[in-house]
Amino acid sequence: MIIADDLSPDYFGFYEEHGDTIDTPNLRRLLAKGVRFTNAMSNPVCSATRSTLLTGRYSFRTGVGDVVDGSNPKLNINENIFPKVLNIYSPNGIRIPSY
Repeated sequence: MIIADDLSPDYFGFYEEHGDTIDTPNLRRLLAKGVRFTNAMSNPVCSATRSTLLTGRYSFRTGVGDVVDGSNPKLNINENIFPKVLNIYSPNGIRIPSY
């Protein structure tokens, strides 16, 4: 999963209705082996999108609805995030960073 802020489909030409703007051979190779979503949405700000991807919950349910910049609320440490869930099934498989 790649999250890139402030990009639209017309930069890369991954969708038929948009032409290429820049050459991205490595992303093209990933696209050839991966999944291209044609019916998806994201939040208008990056922090809310990231909280949704980490938890699998809508951002308004996680409490992260705006850009996290130190003064805004952060993701609650009691949220079930994918790294925590993965550690349940593979205790030595991943490491959760401490902030």
